[in-house]
Amino acid sequence: MTPRCKPVFKKSGAMVVLVALGGFFLVLFLVSKVLDTEFFRGTPEQGGQATPIQGERAALAHTFCAQHVARQLNFGQTGTFASPQYTAWDLGFDRYLVRAQIERTNDPTGTRRYLCKIVFQGGDENDINNWVVQSVDFVP
Repeated sequence: MTPRCKPVFKKSGAMVVLVALGGFFLVLFLVSKVLDTEFFRGTPEQGGQATPIQGERAALAHTFCAQHVARQLNFGQTGTFASPQYTAWDLGFDRYLVRAQIERTNDPTGTRRYLCKIVFQGGDENDINNWVVQSVDFVP
């Protein structure tokens, strides 16, 4: 007859119930955090599209991104212009991704290309305070 190993801890009914409840609440917490992410907000009618878009909102997104980038680079308003050529994508839920460039007219090396992610918060879309730039990445 071989000796049996004793378990390190005994599984009591109360301990199993506590572990199960803890696991349930952990899963519930994680699911609520995932559902609260930006990806799941909004309505299906606000869904984005994979192809580049042109329109009034995309043009406003481009304008406000260019103003943000000019301030970030300390370009100032004089001698700076945003290229009228840009590419914008509707990411859905009033979010836009804009690829464009900004230039200093008196400095040809001052051209900077960028990707800007911007969100329209609602309200008057011509008001810069209703737009929030989430990120700007400079690209070569």
